[in-house]
Amino acid sequence: MGNSFDLIVSLARFGNDLFREVQRDEVFQRFPPRLFLCPASFMFCILNPSHSISKKMISLKRYTLLIILLSACILSTAQKRLKTPLAFVPADSVVLWGESYNDLRGMALRVNKTLQARAVKPVGKAYKKALKAWKEETLPTATLTGACEKGLSERMLRNALLIEQAGGLFLESADSRFMDLSERVLWGDLMREVISPSPVSFEKHTASQALVDATGMIYATSGEDLWVNLFTNSTTHVLSDELNIIVDQMTGMPLEGRVKIRLTGYSRGRFHVRLHVRIPGWAVGHFEPKEKYVFSNDAASPRTKTPTFYINGRESLTSVVENGYFVIDRTWNSGDEVMVEFPMLPYFVKEGGKGSASVAACHLFRGVLEYVPQQSGKDFRLSPNVGLKETESEDGVPLYEIKDTKENVVTFAPYISVW
Repeated sequence: MGNSFDLIVSLARFGNDLFREVQRDEVFQRFPPRLFLCPASFMFCILNPSHSISKKMISLKRYTLLIILLSACILSTAQKRLKTPLAFVPADSVVLWGESYNDLRGMALRVNKTLQARAVKPVGKAYKKALKAWKEETLPTATLTGACEKGLSERMLRNALLIEQAGGLFLESADSRFMDLSERVLWGDLMREVISPSPVSFEKHTASQALVDATGMIYATSGEDLWVNLFTNSTTHVLSDELNIIVDQMTGMPLEGRVKIRLTGYSRGRFHVRLHVRIPGWAVGHFEPKEKYVFSNDAASPRTKTPTFYINGRESLTSVVENGYFVIDRTWNSGDEVMVEFPMLPYFVKEGGKGSASVAACHLFRGVLEYVPQQSGKDFRLSPNVGLKETESEDGVPLYEIKDTKENVVTFAPYISVW
């Protein structure tokens, strides 16, 4: 009953936001207001493309995709176990490159060149127990950037354990929410500890090992299905009974929202692959754990745009989403490319969940990265109504300038770069 109520409330709120979104759109300003006063008429136009009005409402495609993406997040309240677990593409089959925050392995090996990735495996018969521990122990203590708020040593150990837990449960369920939280922890507490100027320590070594282990979670396979879980510059040879392809991923994540995925076949001719590309929760207004953190719905907050998918330069018109993954089921030519544009606008996340969100503290995010005052230790209470001025550092990292109550400019930078 509680889940049904949550679904109704969430869809009602989203419908209200969508209504305002539509009213601002140039295409819809030409139609009579009464069209949008009736939800049935509005949904009819979305679902019946043969209708005369619907033919003119071309830009509704993206709004429809956004509805599907959000609904998929809301409806998947329980992780369904797969009949046959997936398998990660081994870390030693994945070559990574890049600079700064993009290269998980490279950053970790700067701390210890001898680190080797440990394989993450399905939890098997312990699935129910592991899922219960995830819901009752891991999620309640999860923070915006890590597994808990304990001391440094315990925090790094819990972060590393979270990555392992999430990987094992993902293989059993193909649920993107495990990867969503893993992504936040990887480009949160773990990356911050690895690149911090502090000397090598137990905590830094633990964090580095977790980053290396995560390179074995970037891709997963099952039959002719391929999952892209984490976004980082990489090349891998996917070899199984059904697949024999090279996958190249090129991206500026986590600083830029564009991801390009190229599939190259080893043999001549065409090949069939069912490609699953993760849609990060932050890109569609969903933040795990949802009981603890919510997107700000204040009117002043930047609106969330729909992720856009292109196949060989043409925008994809399909909207198939499974467990938080955009699915492209087709026969490919060698060299075909998929490009994804994720929205990289600043947004606010509030603590407290139900009941207290209106008075809870706000946190500034851009993509997966939390932003904090560049002057470490400076106390600054954010509000969605605050004015943001985007700038960038000397090395091209996006920054935000905000004026405090005394009109002093406070610069916000990625949490992982502030010590």
